[in-house]
Amino acid sequence: MDSIDILKRAFRRYYFDKFDTKLDRIKEREFGYATFDNRVIRHISFNDKNELRALLVREIPADVYASNAYYTNPEAEIELKNWLAADLIFDIDIKDLALPCMKDHQFSICINCKDISNEKICLKCRSNTKEVNIPCNNCIEEGKHQVFKILEMLNELGANKISVYFSGNNGFHIHVNDEELSYLNSEARRDIADYIKGIGIIPDIFGMGRKKNIDHIKDALNSEKGWKGRIARELLSRMDRNRLISSLRKKSYENFNNELRDITKRLGVTIDTVVTIDTHRIFRLENTLSSKSGLAKIKIDDVSQFNPYEDAVFIDDEPTKVHIHYAPKLLIKGNSFGPYKDEIVSLPLYAAVYLICKGLASEPKVLN
Repeated sequence: MDSIDILKRAFRRYYFDKFDTKLDRIKEREFGYATFDNRVIRHISFNDKNELRALLVREIPADVYASNAYYTNPEAEIELKNWLAADLIFDIDIKDLALPCMKDHQFSICINCKDISNEKICLKCRSNTKEVNIPCNNCIEEGKHQVFKILEMLNELGANKISVYFSGNNGFHIHVNDEELSYLNSEARRDIADYIKGIGIIPDIFGMGRKKNIDHIKDALNSEKGWKGRIARELLSRMDRNRLISSLRKKSYENFNNELRDITKRLGVTIDTVVTIDTHRIFRLENTLSSKSGLAKIKIDDVSQFNPYEDAVFIDDEPTKVHIHYAPKLLIKGNSFGPYKDEIVSLPLYAAVYLICKGLASEPKVLN
């Protein structure tokens, strides 16, 4: 809050100069936004993107959201909206991947004294701390690997109109706009989420039931598509076909079931099921800025080449003086910054905003 002027100036300039959206069926969606003083306003509707842009410039939201659902009355309360359909959306959060590198760039900063620790309560002043995560290149690459896996599975399920977005902070959103999938209820969406995660894969589909069927086992090992194909390739990577069949003959149902759990956990995609099954959820709007980073949620055309610290940075480079309480070394827009600790420095506005949003910097106090 002590740096709200810097953030509002940066966000307003972006929405005035650069914002645009290709979001379809705007008139049928619910919109909402969060303010910099933590208020949430929902149940808003617009006739077109010009009305939307006018609100962004006028109100300067901290975060902006649009529903995955289409309604007859999007501005009404939920029970009166009259649900028509909803896009199918998957959320991949890098933090949920529990990568070993997280320990090197995830920490907590005291909201009061700015001491750095790994505690929820500051050991110095007993105030609450804020968790900070600055994804490294390994995090981004693993997130992209999850994206590639989900794209393969969605193709298996027959999805066609698929768009990949950087979430604006720590992850990726995958939007499916196929009309026939938009009418699915929450239960059907849960089934798809379970398939994506590899939940519910049992030994019986591989011929490894309580009573084994060797012919089914052999057929399963010939599979190329779907979960059977993934499991077959995984098993055959460990030993040749004949040895594998002999091993499976001897393996108990329980042991193979445990093995399947390990395989599906590794080969499945880590998604937030709650997000996927919610047919009334509001998601960060494309091409809007995240108050958690100052980066934009943007559509990704080439996932393999995507770099959020280059491609999602749209705030300008106006020199801005900030008090940096702590910051590791950062590489943004091809420029290296830091490390810093308790320093007042001048940074390009995009770097200053990133550190402010992360809770690591603030506007310098003016001494009277």
